[in-house]
Amino acid sequence: MKPHASPVIIAVAALAFSSTAWALPGVDIGLGVFGLAGASIIDQASGGSEADKAYPGFAGTRTGIGFTLEARVFGMLGIEAGYIKSSDKGSGDIKFGTFDVSASLGQTATHIPVVLKFVLPIPVFKPFALVGIDYVSPDTCEATLKTGGVTIPTTCYNASYSMWTAGIGAEIALPIPGLDIRIPFSVRGSKHRDFGDTMADRRKKLALDGASPSADLRSEWRYDVYGTVGAAIFF
Repeated sequence: MKPHASPVIIAVAALAFSSTAWALPGVDIGLGVFGLAGASIIDQASGGSEADKAYPGFAGTRTGIGFTLEARVFGMLGIEAGYIKSSDKGSGDIKFGTFDVSASLGQTATHIPVVLKFVLPIPVFKPFALVGIDYVSPDTCEATLKTGGVTIPTTCYNASYSMWTAGIGAEIALPIPGLDIRIPFSVRGSKHRDFGDTMADRRKKLALDGASPSADLRSEWRYDVYGTVGAAIFF
């Protein structure tokens, strides 16, 4: 069973959270939607063995949509939780000896980032910085690996994981009487909290030669770098 909260639990928690916050002086509640685009990356292993050299590393375009719930105190300190569905997929190519390796790896995933936001409370244009943890629940992965025009039998595996995440951005207040609508945008980066530099962190098996070549690759992404833009209403 995946350990992260389901959308139903998140919705119930959000309702209770927002109902309490609305009753507190100096606390504003923001509800937002946004899109994101960027890159997901798994770098090559640090070792110098033949198996290390055969691993291509992966990078690909990450896209997704999501929504946020934020409680902000005195316009300066916010606690923001998000719910994101994204496509986290990539490919890699490397020349290893006589082998030209071409591979793809990834899956769709649910991301639940929980961050602290530090906001400069000035009119119209409000810069902010954020830091927190992104909880990731990946779906079933897909992987392919080819060398010399031959498709290698390839499987992949993943589990729920979490990433340190940080970013900077700003929000622009729209001049609409009676409504507090803002356009937030940001640049963010995340790093897997449990993903090291060795081949053991990247695969269970990677054998390109011999009578039965095969591979079993880890599809959890080590780094995410992406931008977001959306709209939010505050109460």
